[in-house]
Amino acid sequence: MKKRNIFLGLLCSLLIILSFPGFSLYPLAWVALVPLFYAIDRTSVIKSMLIGLLVGFVTYLGILRWILPTVIHMTDNRILSVVLWGLLSLCPAMFFAVFCGFVALVRRTNTYTSLFVIPAFWVSLEFVHFKLLESLPWTYYFLGYSQWVNPRIIQISAFTSVAGVSFLIVLVNVAIFFFLKHKKKKELGIAVLLFALCFAYGTWKYDFEAKEDRGEKIRIAVLQGNIDSMIKWSDKKEKADFIAQTYLDLNRKALEENPDLIVWTETAIPWPVEEGDNLIEEALKITYPAGASHLIGIVTDASNGAKEKYYNSAYFVLPDGQITGAYHKIKLLDFIEAANSSDIYMDQLDFGNNVKNYIPGGEQGALRTHLGNIAIFICNENTYPYFIRNSIKKGGEYIIGLTNESFLRGNIRESHFAINTFRAVENNRDVLVASNVGFSALIDAYGRTIDISRTDSKQVFAGEVSQRNAMTFYTKYGDVFSFLCMIATALYCLKMVYYGIITKCGRAA
Repeated sequence: MKKRNIFLGLLCSLLIILSFPGFSLYPLAWVALVPLFYAIDRTSVIKSMLIGLLVGFVTYLGILRWILPTVIHMTDNRILSVVLWGLLSLCPAMFFAVFCGFVALVRRTNTYTSLFVIPAFWVSLEFVHFKLLESLPWTYYFLGYSQWVNPRIIQISAFTSVAGVSFLIVLVNVAIFFFLKHKKKKELGIAVLLFALCFAYGTWKYDFEAKEDRGEKIRIAVLQGNIDSMIKWSDKKEKADFIAQTYLDLNRKALEENPDLIVWTETAIPWPVEEGDNLIEEALKITYPAGASHLIGIVTDASNGAKEKYYNSAYFVLPDGQITGAYHKIKLLDFIEAANSSDIYMDQLDFGNNVKNYIPGGEQGALRTHLGNIAIFICNENTYPYFIRNSIKKGGEYIIGLTNESFLRGNIRESHFAINTFRAVENNRDVLVASNVGFSALIDAYGRTIDISRTDSKQVFAGEVSQRNAMTFYTKYGDVFSFLCMIATALYCLKMVYYGIITKCGRAA
């Protein structure tokens, strides 16, 4: 590979890294792929794929940089942290290699066709990435997510999910390259027109429709305990007193917000709770005069006399202590919760309280309460668009997410939070994020972050969500756009086979 091509590829990696959460220089995404297209221009398919592999690997090393400090914090094993960082960066890098190989094939075809088929193939790869690496949600840095702070452009997610934003970004990059390299003005004009239409629609939704939006409000207070996971997972007896005192103090502060609902974060109570638990009883005594209900993150014993097993749960508790609903986490986090995680890896962790024995809950819909129907997600479940969509289809009127995140280090917290803006827009639902360490936040149905908490601090965060019933195109029909991109790509590949383009390109390689 020529040094020039390597430099251009690394420049592409840098621009993509800077566009994502942690830096959030989102305008860079709209030109980030242009250096890559130059790097693989007039390059064979094989060499293009090698450049793509390098670019993808470096890109994900930068994006997944949080893995290194997080694993060191959890294991104190630097070798393991480097190995995991490298492996988890290499897996999604394969998709960059395939993408570059495809671009090398289609560059000999009509530019009008390429303008659309290249972004369609990118979206197809993102969808395949999602399906093949579904147990590794921390690798879902799809290009569209870079626009989380660009709310006017992400309004198209109500039709296409994040895939539509990725498509538009790649299309603009392709058009800019065609203009700079081949002076193709018409292709650039098409890209500008599509961008303008999407931006105009987003502006109407964001600046006008949102002002007319009305709905019944639910006042919610979040108890952000800021308790390190290592304390929760330890076997020390004094942890219970510390955790109990923290949440009793926060319940007293929550009363100042006059809430309808008080939300405790993921595994706020990290032990199985039985009827008459002193912590919950004392908390209810504090809040009963205000008539506040509670949504509490709890570990649930699911052993049934057999091998120890647990649910990562959320319980809805009325002011008088009656439990009227429960949600058990379905999408478990590999290497942390899932029972099938590697024993070699788990043995490196000081989890104490049988964390690896979590089991997934069964299929569930929205939690039905006197405060409306709540679509609940716990931790990484917000990374699955279809998962949140299913809860909304089953009656969810607003979304509450419970997270812990105290064991995470680096840019992952902001990345995890940013995804929620898309879940809000995709389903036209307010999202209330309740995090142990932050970010706790309120995001409205248009992707606007109305308020956000300080991170790494013990506090009460409060806000109001609206109950909504209307369903978006995406909520009703799901990933239609991604499927259309995959069909279009498949048909195009069949056409290339028919006309012998792939054979000719293979010989040229």
